[in-house]
Amino acid sequence: MPDREERRVRTFDGAVEVPVRITGEGPPLLYLHGTFGLVEDEFIDALAASATVYAPSPPGFEGSEGAEFVYENVTEITLHHDDLLRALGLEGPVDVVGHSFGGFLAEEIAAFYPSRVRRLALISALGLWLEDAPQPDLFGLTPGTLARTIFADIESPAARRMFTPPADREEARLWNRARRRGLIGAAKYLWPLPDKGFRRRAYRVSAPTLLLWGSEDAVVPAGPYVDAYRALLPDATAEVLPGAGHMLVEEQPAEAARAVLSHLRGA
Repeated sequence: MPDREERRVRTFDGAVEVPVRITGEGPPLLYLHGTFGLVEDEFIDALAASATVYAPSPPGFEGSEGAEFVYENVTEITLHHDDLLRALGLEGPVDVVGHSFGGFLAEEIAAFYPSRVRRLALISALGLWLEDAPQPDLFGLTPGTLARTIFADIESPAARRMFTPPADREEARLWNRARRRGLIGAAKYLWPLPDKGFRRRAYRVSAPTLLLWGSEDAVVPAGPYVDAYRALLPDATAEVLPGAGHMLVEEQPAEAARAVLSHLRGA
C-alpha cells in the first residue's frame, strides 16, 4: 500500500477548510470522489502506483468546515478548487479524474480553467440531464433501493462493504454521520437536477477526455449520457466496463484504474 499523508487545506481566504489525502509518487493527479465520500481505497492505491494522487473531500463532506461559503453556485465550488490547487503548490497543468459528483466538479474545473487540466477523466459523471433518460433522485431513496441503484450486484463484496456499518456503536454513529453529511453536501449542488449549465461551457474544455462508464449504470445510463458527452467534447474517447454499475471504481477498481492510467499516459 502506498504511503499516505493527510493534510488540511484552507481556501476562500481561510474561510473554508477541507481534508486532502495525498498518496503515491509521480505526476500530480487530482482525484475528486463521488457522492458517497472517499471510499475507493483500492482504486486510489492503483492510481498512486503511477502518480501523486491528491484526493480532497469537497466542502460540506465529513471533515470540512465553512461549506456555506461555496454553496451559492457552481462558480464558487469551482473557485474553491482553484484555490485548493494553489494551496497545494500545483500551479501547472494537472491530470483531473472525477467520479459521479466528483465528475460534476472535474468537468467544471476543466471548463472554467482549461489551462489547469492536462488530461481529464470523467467516470460515470453527473452534470448533464437528458429528458429521455432521467436520473433517479439518489437523495430520496431508502438504503436498500440506493444499493440496488448504484451497484450492479448488491451481493458483491464492494456493495456489502459500503452498506454495512461498523459493529462498534460509536464507529457506526460516525459512519452514519459521515454518510449523511456527504449526501447533504452533494445535494446542495445536484438537487433537484444535476444540470447546472455545463453544456453551455463545455466548448471551453481543451483537455483530452476519457469517458469511463459501467455498462449497468442505473444512475447515469452509459448509452445516452456517453453519447451526450461525446457530442459536447470532441476530444473525448469512451470506454464502458461490462458488468459494472455506477460504483465501478469500487466494483472493478483494477480495471477502472487501468483505463484511467492508460488515458493519462496517452495510450
